[in-house]
Amino acid sequence: MDSDATLSDEEEESNLVRTGYLIMQFILGERGAEVRSWKRRYFTLQKGKLTYYKRDDDPDPEGVIFLENCKVLEGEAFVKRKNAIRIVSKKETYDMYAKNDSE
Repeated sequence: MDSDATLSDEEEESNLVRTGYLIMQFILGERGAEVRSWKRRYFTLQKGKLTYYKRDDDPDPEGVIFLENCKVLEGEAFVKRKNAIRIVSKKETYDMYAKNDSE
């Protein structure tokens, strides 16, 4: 595929693995220099990326986490909540959890 090419809606949808709401915060900089507050966001998980939106009907994402060079850790020890994960990239750390097992 050409590097300038974009995926059609049908191709984009076929790459979709999972969607749903999570509560997330992220930590910027080394050693938690800036911690953001917890916010509920709608996520889509596709091959190699986690995209998040304010709501499920938002057309434009708030951000994208490219998972290729990230560590994904069980997050209960960090967040002190069930159904939690921690994603660590070179620049940021993301903590997130689902309110219940079905999310």
